[in-house]
Amino acid sequence: MTTTTTVYTGDTIRVKGTFKNQSNTLIDADSNNVTFTIYNADSLRLVSTGSATRQSAGVYYYDYTVPAAEMKYIVELKGNFSALPQLSRATLKAKFRV
Repeated sequence: MTTTTTVYTGDTIRVKGTFKNQSNTLIDADSNNVTFTIYNADSLRLVSTGSATRQSAGVYYYDYTVPAAEMKYIVELKGNFSALPQLSRATLKAKFRV
């Protein structure tokens, strides 16, 4: 997760992330404790957090309804692998639909 994606206010989106090992193979977390956390990019205020759903080996998602405000968000995917924390981030830019 490294790109900025434009989303529209009021839409429900599926934020998806993957975890891979050094061999570029998809890997699962040590436990089901994989979370997505969404922050306001300007104030770093927590907007939403929740447990991710496992879609398949190493692939997780979180459904999120974008609030009715234009702003930029930071999305974090967190999990533990081999007892070490792993973190991935991306940005979302919310816009009004025209």
